[in-house]
Amino acid sequence: MKNLYKISSLVFIMFCTTLLYGQGQPLVFPRASPANTLSTVIGVTNIEMHYSSPSVQGRILWGEIVPYDQVWRAGANENTTISFDTPVTIGGKSITAGTYSLHMIPTESDWTVILNSDHDA
Repeated sequence: MKNLYKISSLVFIMFCTTLLYGQGQPLVFPRASPANTLSTVIGVTNIEMHYSSPSVQGRILWGEIVPYDQVWRAGANENTTISFDTPVTIGGKSITAGTYSLHMIPTESDWTVILNSDHDA
């Protein structure tokens, strides 16, 4: 009976070890601010946006974590990027096709939106 207990224990330990380490890959937990992608077509233009939603966790975002009257790199983790596959016009300004990082200057009453052609900045 003691041998059966020892063998069962050994098999259980081997099973758990294989389950946890057998894949050769570390266990990766999701980020607190998960990444997402949106895409749409407007007219003939394909638009794609990559962003991470800030995990607010009960904090006050606007005016505290994201201060007013300062440039904010929109999103969390990395730059939020937006891509257009044809030239577009936004707010009366011509934008060439390409990928841009999205920055903003929030105020209490309005926001300034900035498209930066250096999307890795």
